[in-house]
Amino acid sequence: MAYSQDWFLSYSYTGTDAKTSGYNNQGTIEDVSLGMEQAVATLSASHKAAGGDGQVDLLGYSLGGLVIREYLAAHPNNHNIHQAVTIASPHQGAYFADIRKAADAFGLIPSVKNYVI
Repeated sequence: MAYSQDWFLSYSYTGTDAKTSGYNNQGTIEDVSLGMEQAVATLSASHKAAGGDGQVDLLGYSLGGLVIREYLAAHPNNHNIHQAVTIASPHQGAYFADIRKAADAFGLIPSVKNYVI
């Protein structure tokens, strides 16, 4: 079966206004994942209309993996997902997101401890 371009959708950051095909990254991960419901439903319907089973594959990079995880948790039984792949997603948190922790860990910038971030 050939893959139609209609079966690909980028659900990504679109700015301050949330759109059907994107999200506002200023919200919580729960808020960001809400729009995926419509995106997955659209792709699933398109696949079924073309004679497929309506199953959708998800690929998330970084924050996208956390959004996928939240979406799956919110839709445990009826999500039409065939498989989900995450790349470089901080599922266990991001220790080095705090520059003070990074500086302490690597001993790079001792004076950074004095700054309020």
